[in-house]
Amino acid sequence: MTASLQSDTRTGCEISGALADDSARAAPSSLTTRSRLFTKYDALLVAIVGITLLAGGIYEIFTHYREHRASLIRLQHEQATAAAAKISQFIEDIEGQLGWTTQTPWSAGAPDNRRFDALRLLRQVPAISELVMVDAAGKERLRVSRVTMDVVDSGTDLSQDPKFTEAIAHKVYFGPVYFRKESEPYMTIALAGGRKDSGVSIAEINLKLIWDLVSEVKVGQHGRAYIVSGRGRLIAHPDMSLVLRDTDMSRLAQVKAAETDSDMMSDALDGGENIAGQEVLTAFAPIRPLRWTMFVERPADEAYAPLYAALQRLTLAILAASILAALLTILMTRRAALAPATPWTWSGPAGSGAVAQRFSADPSAKVEQGVTRASEPVQATMTPPEVLEVVDRSADGLQQALDTLIESAARLCSADSAALDRKTGEELRQVASFGFPSEFKEWRKNKPIALDQGAIVGRAFIARKPVQILDVITDLEFTQLEAQRRGGFRTVLAVPLMRDGEPTGVLLMTRAQPKLFSEEQIEVVTTLANLAAMMIESVQPLRALLDGAADARSQH
Repeated sequence: MTASLQSDTRTGCEISGALADDSARAAPSSLTTRSRLFTKYDALLVAIVGITLLAGGIYEIFTHYREHRASLIRLQHEQATAAAAKISQFIEDIEGQLGWTTQTPWSAGAPDNRRFDALRLLRQVPAISELVMVDAAGKERLRVSRVTMDVVDSGTDLSQDPKFTEAIAHKVYFGPVYFRKESEPYMTIALAGGRKDSGVSIAEINLKLIWDLVSEVKVGQHGRAYIVSGRGRLIAHPDMSLVLRDTDMSRLAQVKAAETDSDMMSDALDGGENIAGQEVLTAFAPIRPLRWTMFVERPADEAYAPLYAALQRLTLAILAASILAALLTILMTRRAALAPATPWTWSGPAGSGAVAQRFSADPSAKVEQGVTRASEPVQATMTPPEVLEVVDRSADGLQQALDTLIESAARLCSADSAALDRKTGEELRQVASFGFPSEFKEWRKNKPIALDQGAIVGRAFIARKPVQILDVITDLEFTQLEAQRRGGFRTVLAVPLMRDGEPTGVLLMTRAQPKLFSEEQIEVVTTLANLAAMMIESVQPLRALLDGAADARSQH
């Protein structure tokens, strides 16, 4: 009997040892299974983060490109419109001054009386180099000039001259541009009186003022302005040789577009070429009452150079954010994967003794039961507490990610301190900070800010765009003076966290000395703020799961 019991005990110990070996082999198997699971989890999260950032980055780059391009076109269009308005005003002023010379009818003694009026007109309008007065029959009655002798009652017949016939038919005539001594541009303006016997006044206009105006228009380093006539001929250009050659511009896409619609600000102007075959960005405006068009063009590579530089910085920021998000995602999941498992296992001599004692009563049943329970660690790779731990560690990882993100933002933008606020109800609560004094961090953590215009974070949240203050001490709208005193900042930049067009929080950058953040730095902060919004949103379902599980455990 004693020998049998000893034999049974040895057999139980052997089974216990075997089960312990099975448990030891099962633990690595469980760890391997969990590792594979989290590897897939890593890949999935990194893919989601990467695709989200990539899609958002492409959209932001495309939007930035369109906005910058529209801004360039708008700026050039404003320059063209302003220059065209000056030229139109110049012509209209001459037309108005010329009009009062045709108010009275001709009579026998009229030339002597009108000569005084003509000389006075030349003194008042320096652009008029010569004035010819013609009676209702088309006979020249008076010629007053700055370069030749005055002529009275020459009787020259101008009745068939377009200057006379067109003025009689349409009340005003604008002649083509011509050049005297191949240097200075001129044109003819003829104006008919309101009465049939008033005759026509014909003025030769020096267009040097227009030429000077075109030459003064500056568009970047190599941009330029020029004027094209209704026939497509170049009549004013900084390069005078092109004008003297009577260059035909009608083949250019921008000139054709102007003929189609003189008020157009079209995308078709992008990618056109100038007379030298260089790709240019062009805007234009009509010159009234003339049938001229003012063009302002700029080489495309020069116009888009700032845009390409900004897009490069934005791309690098998005790439850095993607890498950071991927690393943080892998870090969070790896920490959860390496968390200790808590399944039921066999361990130690006590377990062997218990098996030996139970085996003596019913050896076959106990062996079957022991083997069944020993296989449990292999089947249950993660228990419910482990799932909750993964969720909790994800939330902890989010805090680390936000801390790292704002620290990176501060260092990239040369800020002395940074903070991140999340919207909670109708308030903004600080969830992360960097570089602030500990006194300020504790004070700010327990002091939410209402969504009003007094605080800069409230301004940025409501405006849904970055807001910057050079010096909060001198800003009349800044009311958070206690925060300034505790935080020791002077310059502040607040950028809203945007998700699906709605603000979810604010990323704050500060400097101890007054110095504005550059546009490039604001772009970087905006990109990182949107990344923070995405990271917070991605963890919210996990936090909700954790809270729900905690409630369920408390009920049990």
